[in-house]
Amino acid sequence: MKIYTYHYLNGEYLGSKNARKDPLELELNDEVVWLLPANATFINPPDAKENEATVFNTDSQEWDIVADFRGIYFFSDGNPLDIVDLGVKVPVNCTDIAPPAEFKKPFWDGYNWIENYIEPDPDDKPIVITVGIFNQLIEAGDFLEFMDIFKTIGE
Repeated sequence: MKIYTYHYLNGEYLGSKNARKDPLELELNDEVVWLLPANATFINPPDAKENEATVFNTDSQEWDIVADFRGIYFFSDGNPLDIVDLGVKVPVNCTDIAPPAEFKKPFWDGYNWIENYIEPDPDDKPIVITVGIFNQLIEAGDFLEFMDIFKTIGE
């Protein structure tokens, strides 16, 4: 007879081992009774796939499959996220690939880390456009022309 053990705090499946017979029941009643230690069950757990864990639910006395993404992840701006609990999914804008240490301001583009830091040019002058001029450009339908001018100035 097999028993299946689980973690006492989160119910995560730990492994299986052979159950032991209760020697007292065998001696007194000539009956085979299997001992079940704490944090164990006779119920065979299902197999978990990648990024899943098998967890025993003590209330329902059933095994559940939950998300298992424990580890270090990085937001698209390079800040770390440490997932330590079962059932927590990785946010959409995260990756498990660390940004290069030499990047001052890393950015994850969905495929690679890119350097998002541009050294400011001390000779650059800010472009100032008043709200009134901006609204006139939009009303006149010249917004795309404005964007072309803006790109030209920025080059």
